[in-house]
Amino acid sequence: VDESCGGEIVVEETKASTATTGFWQLFRYPRQALVLLTMWLMFFTCSFTYYALSLGAASLGGNLYLNCILMFVGDSVVNVIMFKFSDRIGRRPMLLTSFALATLCCFGSAPLYMQSDDWLMLFLALSLIGRLLLSFAFFMIWLYGSEVFPTVVRTSALGSCSSVARIGGVLAPYVMGSKQLFVPLPFLIFGVCALLCTVTCFFVLPETMGRICAQSLSEGETFVTYKGRTFNR
Repeated sequence: VDESCGGEIVVEETKASTATTGFWQLFRYPRQALVLLTMWLMFFTCSFTYYALSLGAASLGGNLYLNCILMFVGDSVVNVIMFKFSDRIGRRPMLLTSFALATLCCFGSAPLYMQSDDWLMLFLALSLIGRLLLSFAFFMIWLYGSEVFPTVVRTSALGSCSSVARIGGVLAPYVMGSKQLFVPLPFLIFGVCALLCTVTCFFVLPETMGRICAQSLSEGETFVTYKGRTFNR
């Protein structure tokens, strides 16, 4: 700021202040690129499975209204659990646990889908618990995403994750129709997606609880190498 020249205020804009940094800049840094791709996968999986099971509640069997009520109650419960324990246990362990258990539930539901009524209650229990776990992960990755990306790209990186999630939401109504090709196929797809999230969460994502968020891209590369005291010491 220069107040010379007859009292006029002249603002000098530097190149650094006018430059914009988009999420694509993360691909210049290998570790942060892996984190971004992992977050895309998680956002896609959570949205894809969440809306597929919500919109396909009638095809699960049992009472449609009861299924919807259980889903609504489950979403309310996971919100309370997330806010209660995310600052005690950590983001990464909770994400890893929810995806791992969701994988088991989805694969366990696959052979029971559209079988006899003798297995209906077990199938409903596994499928609704799996949806509940992925719903929990959906809430958690929004919190996690606001911490793992550097400040200079946080908005655009989270925006890209949200866009990928919308792709999952668009595809969700069609996945339940894949049972026409192979009856267990919808839940096998859910299980594979959740399994990929489990593996990438374990090997790629750092713990963010109690840490100062990275400000720049160079700081972000160091930030994402930390795995925390719970896993990967």
